[in-house]
Amino acid sequence: MAKNKVIACFSLISVKPHVYTPYHASLLATFCSEAALALQNARLFSEVQQLATLDDLTGILNRRQLFIEGKREFSRAKRHHRPLSLLMIDLDHFKEINDTFGHAVGDEALKFLAHIIRKTIREVDIFGRYGGEEFVLVLPETPKQEAAGIAERLRKLIEQSPVSTPEGELRITVSVGVAEQHELTQTFEDLIGYADQALYHAKQSGRNRVEMYDEKN
Repeated sequence: MAKNKVIACFSLISVKPHVYTPYHASLLATFCSEAALALQNARLFSEVQQLATLDDLTGILNRRQLFIEGKREFSRAKRHHRPLSLLMIDLDHFKEINDTFGHAVGDEALKFLAHIIRKTIREVDIFGRYGGEEFVLVLPETPKQEAAGIAERLRKLIEQSPVSTPEGELRITVSVGVAEQHELTQTFEDLIGYADQALYHAKQSGRNRVEMYDEKN
């Protein structure tokens, strides 16, 4: 036990009767106490690690961990000359949602958006909250045209999936910017910048749409 909670069970059995003495019982109790403390510390360490890497509201990667994993994948793709695309996803009219229905409903919309994307993507994909109502999805081994198709499927799925809130069902949409790593992309931050430019065009063109970054411009 640790802090009056059962952490694990341990039993010591012998086929011979009367083998164990009070000394053995005391020794076993000491061992169990130390083992329980070690297990509790391991559990606390795991919880601290989660707090350090996950976004409090949505449960997906926070910005810091998103950049750590994104940079690692960016370097791998560049080193091996493999395709890598990135989606910048923005929840449309988020300020209006907060102003009209309150921040609690806005939070529900963000959590729902994160949930619906997370359950759709592959295990190898890297998904995190970039900040506010913006999310980033890194797609390894995925060229831009394929990434745009993924973005469009996500856009349609989100548009067709109402959010259940205390104020009733809420319909949300997203705008998405798509960019692919190419020979002139020097850093992961550059790739995010390209996707952000494409996102800007999507929002300027009426929102609820997908736009691809054109590296020729």
